[in-house]
Amino acid sequence: MGKIIKRFLTALLAVVIALIIARALISGYKGEFKDLTATDNLKGYYKENGAFSVLTHKIGPALSAKRQFVAYALRYVPGATELQITLRYNDGAYRYAGVEKGTEFGYALRNGTTEDQIKGTVNGTKTWLMYHFVTLSFENVAFDPGKDNLSVLAFNGSEAFDEMMIHHHTQEFTERELTKSEKEALK
Repeated sequence: MGKIIKRFLTALLAVVIALIIARALISGYKGEFKDLTATDNLKGYYKENGAFSVLTHKIGPALSAKRQFVAYALRYVPGATELQITLRYNDGAYRYAGVEKGTEFGYALRNGTTEDQIKGTVNGTKTWLMYHFVTLSFENVAFDPGKDNLSVLAFNGSEAFDEMMIHHHTQEFTERELTKSEKEALK
């Protein structure tokens, strides 16, 4: 009888450890939407100016104020005054926001210095397991990177229920060239 209990507890411990490792691996998945999205604004800019550089930096801390969203893959094209970001959230965000699962959230970019807000456009969505990915673009984004802080607001109707800082004035951008696939999409 003692051997059976010992084997059962060992198997149970192995299952718990495997679930913890699986959950950690799943939560680190960032999905797609790391490339620049070919919006009409950027296509027009590319047509007029040719290839351009994309400014980017890592976002930190990674979680929103209410811990409902994770942002990554910030892309900014100053000449076209367009900023793009990818957000990830899980099914719990619907419950937290008090809406039915599958409800589309609204998004706005807020400049913390001027308090100006720019409505976001959803360019793509993807669902993987319990995670939802959304890529957003914001047009007419003019800000001073060394002075202004930028946040993304998430709305469940007309009320913002979460906010995530995506640029702090102390963060420096790095420049990268367009990838071959991004150039093709912009043609």
